[in-house]
Amino acid sequence: MKQLTLEEQLAGAPASTQVARALKELCIQWIPAQSPQAKGRIERLFGTFQDRLRAELRLARVVDRAGANAFLDGFLRRYNARFAQPPANPPSAYRPWPAGLDPQTIFCFKYRRTVSNDHTVTLDAEQIRSCPPPGSAAMRKPSSRSTSASTAASRFSTAGRLSRAGD
Repeated sequence: MKQLTLEEQLAGAPASTQVARALKELCIQWIPAQSPQAKGRIERLFGTFQDRLRAELRLARVVDRAGANAFLDGFLRRYNARFAQPPANPPSAYRPWPAGLDPQTIFCFKYRRTVSNDHTVTLDAEQIRSCPPPGSAAMRKPSSRSTSASTAASRFSTAGRLSRAGD
């Protein structure tokens, strides 16, 4: 088992993964498969796809990704017609997306960083400059604050204020 970092020890728990963070932000509870039966079902499905799909691709003489993608649609239709079971409770269990919540603020990578004296944060050996908060002295040392960085959009938030890198 991995030893906890000093920060994790002080928090009293290991740091959560990016997936766990996103689920928590969406108020979704992750329910792991605890029984061998539940784990076996998904493993059997993966095994079926690895064995059967590979054999059917070979029989259909599919040799490239485009051909495999075209073949997959028909394969899944035939597979589902043979093995699919109707749901025990037919109404949809999906909830509508919360109004005003931007998916890009959830489905991204977020990292906690401390803003340096020169209003930069370091992420993967790259320095990103932030703009000082309005009304603050430009060269005053900022307090240690949490910064969430989204590598996809090169955005970060500082004390609840969202900015683009370099703005």
